Amino acid sequence: MMYFAIFLILIGFVGTAFAENLFFDNYEKSQTVLVGKVLSHQQRHNEIVYEIQVEAYYKNPQSAKVVAVFDKLAEGNDPYRFDVNDRLFLYVNKRDGVYVMHNDSFKLDYDCDAGGLIPPNLGTFYRGTPVGEYPKFSGADAYGNIYKIGKNMQIRYTVYNFNPLLENATVTLIINGTNQNKTVFSDQKNVIVPACNGVVPIEWSFIPVQSDNYVARITVLFQYNTSTFVAEFVSPWVENGFSARENVGCCSIEKTVYPVPWESTSQIESIDNTWYYVSEPFDIHPTSSEKIIFHDIEFSRPYVYDPPRHIYSDVMFSDGTKETLSVLLDKPDFSDHVNPQAGLVQRITGYYFLVSVNLKELSPLKQFKSGIPLNEIKCKEGLDLAVKKNNRHPICITNESKTKLEHMGFLWPSWIGASGEEVSESGAPFDFSFVYSFGISGKNVLDSAQNHFLADMVCDPPIGITINLSDTEKQAIWQSVLQNDFFSFGNFTQNCDESGQCLSISPEEFTTLSVTGNGKTHTIQHRGSYLYNDNENYLKFEEITEIINNILRSRDNFENLPSPRCAYQ
Repeated sequence: MMYFAIFLILIGFVGTAFAENLFFDNYEKSQTVLVGKVLSHQQRHNEIVYEIQVEAYYKNPQSAKVVAVFDKLAEGNDPYRFDVNDRLFLYVNKRDGVYVMHNDSFKLDYDCDAGGLIPPNLGTFYRGTPVGEYPKFSGADAYGNIYKIGKNMQIRYTVYNFNPLLENATVTLIINGTNQNKTVFSDQKNVIVPACNGVVPIEWSFIPVQSDNYVARITVLFQYNTSTFVAEFVSPWVENGFSARENVGCCSIEKTVYPVPWESTSQIESIDNTWYYVSEPFDIHPTSSEKIIFHDIEFSRPYVYDPPRHIYSDVMFSDGTKETLSVLLDKPDFSDHVNPQAGLVQRITGYYFLVSVNLKELSPLKQFKSGIPLNEIKCKEGLDLAVKKNNRHPICITNESKTKLEHMGFLWPSWIGASGEEVSESGAPFDFSFVYSFGISGKNVLDSAQNHFLADMVCDPPIGITINLSDTEKQAIWQSVLQNDFFSFGNFTQNCDESGQCLSISPEEFTTLSVTGNGKTHTIQHRGSYLYNDNENYLKFEEITEIINNILRSRDNFENLPSPRCAYQ
């Protein structure tokens, strides 16, 4: 019997993206691009005026949080293109001193970040049409690096969608044999990827039938259908390589190290109070011959040894130190070697490699976006941690610069609490903020970050007022959040009992509180038809919201708001 040895060699090339689409054209010809919610609309002569609560500016940012945008009358019986509460992506230009909406402005059906719809070379928020990951290989009946002739190998790829629009993806796989100088496999798959955090795995089967060096290349055509136009992106191509060699024999398997770019997809998480890079999951391998390089440490693929209930991985550090890690069930094992330390952990989805993180090697923003709390972010020697006021992002700067920028108002002033936690002068975390909504459909909204309260006037346009919270008030809210264990709650929306009897209220009140602090955001909602208002956690939730209600009632401009002249029916 003849065998092929398949040596998987990651080539890791990425091609060039192009995006000839209306997202780019509309961005270029618009003076301002923004995303916001329709608060009200009304017809004035032959035009419609939309009152827009601005969520974010993506071109030519302005200070206004609520703007009026004019639009032409829609065709048909309904003059309005958009409804109240619609979330819109708006291309606007100024005409005679007022904002005028471009025809290609469109409605967003989903609530996640819209920054991915900004052309990548123009916007700093671009996250759309991600490359996904490099194609990965696995095969049947494999021992070491050897695959039997005629047996399938699988090629896997995952498509992602972080945008607030459904995504139609056409994924093309082409495999070329370099010695044969021809394409030996080509296939195309069409998938629909859900909006926001959509993930769709794709798999192909391939049988190498000739000794050669192969390259698998994947390209993806993304298509977005908005309410006004269709746009297409072609992702950067990615490729991964493998080789087929004849009959290397069972015992002459070469040690193969894959220069896999796991670093680009690894996550960071805290385990036993230490931060680690965490690899993608790996399956158990029959032997320890295959090696993976993960953050400059060489790991063998997880393998079985006597006793068979333990799983092992051999580890070699850059200084030549060798150790063997062993795991049983879900308890991780760590190396004696430190700086860096290696680890192995078993989870439901597979076995994961761990490498300790030297936080000082990461930028403070990278640490923060990886989920590391502000009080654990590290700066290089000679630099101090500070937090920018405009976006609440951490930076590392000299003490002299920090003092000057604090004095100029660009940074949050800070002190170190007794617990060592970095906090603002209010006693709350630097990134503390909240959004609190209540009333019918939750249309009254207090946004602490914007110092703004929006009052629902039912049949009239909402009224916005300024609500500035004092340091004492912020501290009271934050302490209540901590004492009542807010971040552990779920929603209070169950309106059906065990027998299936449900309570229905119309119109219904909704109370929603979204709190951000120490790099975490948690949102809880209560509905008027909730059946268990004596629930202990709900009473704690009420305690937090009552503090906020009392703060609102203490403000003259809140108490002096006019009563709506009509009511919900």
